[in-house]
Amino acid sequence: RRVELHIQSIEQEIIMNDIDIITKPIGAMLVAALSGRAETFGPQHISPALQPLYPLLFERIGAAGLRPCGAPVAFYEDAPDGDGILVHAAVPIETPLGALSGLDGLQIRELPAFEQAVTLVHRGSMDECEASYSAMFTWIAAHGLRTLGYSREIYLDCPEQVSDWVTELQFPVAAA
Repeated sequence: RRVELHIQSIEQEIIMNDIDIITKPIGAMLVAALSGRAETFGPQHISPALQPLYPLLFERIGAAGLRPCGAPVAFYEDAPDGDGILVHAAVPIETPLGALSGLDGLQIRELPAFEQAVTLVHRGSMDECEASYSAMFTWIAAHGLRTLGYSREIYLDCPEQVSDWVTELQFPVAAA
C-alpha cells in the first residue's frame, strides 16, 4: 500500500510540474445566467445538467437584446434545499441600458470579485477535468491556503472537438 501511495505521489508531482497554477485577483462581472440542478459536483453529473443550458442562454440573451462581452462562465452553488448542486451557465454582458424585458427565465447577476484566486488552464473535455481539480487542491493545500466555495469555469475556447477545449478553472482562496 505504501508503494502504491508513493507511486501516486510521484504521478501527482509529474502532473503538477506540467500544469501552470497561478494566483491572481478576479474582478466582479455582470452576467446573464440560466440555472439547473446536478446530483453531485462530479463531472458525470455536472456536464449533463450544464451543457444543455448554453444554447438556451445564448438564444434568450439575443431575444432580450443583451450583448455578451466575454467568454462563457459556469458557476456553482449548493441547492437551497440541500439536495444537490445548482449549476449556472452564464455569460458576461454589457451593462443593460434601461428596463429589461423579455428575459424568459434569464437571471441578471453580479458575480462577486475574488480577492485571491488560484487558477489553472485545463485543456480537453470537462468530463476529464478531475486530474486538473486534484492538482489544484494539492497545490492549494501545499501553499497553506483553503478554498472559499466552489470554482468558476471560464470557457476560453470551445471548438466542436471537446478534446480541444481550453477552460480556466478558478477557485477563490484565503490563508488556511
